[in-house]
Amino acid sequence: MKLALLALLVCCLAYAKVQAQNVCVQRNSCSCVFPDKRVVDLSPLAFNNGTPRWSNLWDTYYTSRYSFNPCYNFTENNCTGVSVCRFDGVFYTNVGSQQSASFVTNSTNGHQAIIYNSTDSSNKTRTTRVELVCIYEGPDTLTVVGETDPNYYVRVYSHARITLLCLAITSPPPHGYCCTNSFSLT
Repeated sequence: MKLALLALLVCCLAYAKVQAQNVCVQRNSCSCVFPDKRVVDLSPLAFNNGTPRWSNLWDTYYTSRYSFNPCYNFTENNCTGVSVCRFDGVFYTNVGSQQSASFVTNSTNGHQAIIYNSTDSSNKTRTTRVELVCIYEGPDTLTVVGETDPNYYVRVYSHARITLLCLAITSPPPHGYCCTNSFSLT
């Protein structure tokens, strides 16, 4: 019995060590680093001129349009100093501030996402989850999945040329690095 408990304890400690190695420690609102020094850095995707990298993209339901810029704030009508802005055809709403950016790791698959929050004047908090997806070819794109009030879901697809992002989120296949693995949280 003691031997079985010892074996279980060793397995749990080994699992905890592996999980700790998959945690990307946030450096700033734009990047995080794994214990083995792999880095997820979104700065190659960001605009630093006060405008969003992606602007007025429809969600999958065609009910609202979204603008997003990692790393640096932008202003779009009533959305001032934001990272994510939503336009429902009438109102522009801050649905994520740069200051609130927080990298999270899915404990099941090790994938990364960034969580942005905002709180309006009536103390309603909104959360936007930006999933990071590494692709092998094609342009860097943003797909707005949609809203489940008060949460919003967005996916950023990044080309393999953003090496640090892709290398950080994939493990080397038998014949070298390739960024075809999907990197998203649901």
